[in-house]
Amino acid sequence: MAEPDPSPRKMITERQYRRLMSAYEKTGNIVGSALRADVHPQTARKYIEAGKPPCELPAPRTWRTRPDP
Repeated sequence: MAEPDPSPRKMITERQYRRLMSAYEKTGNIVGSALRADVHPQTARKYIEAGKPPCELPAPRTWRTRPDP
């Protein structure tokens, strides 16, 4: 039996994005579309509202926001 991936996903894949948008255009339902694309509904809402694929959204910051204590 395969173990689940312990690291959380940072971004959805292009395939998941295409599947999400396709399902959303057909149904207009965010939750149902998210289930079909295998993403969390909040993540689906983020990409649907942005109207951009994951590769076009701003990357997370790589610098520190405060010094180490």
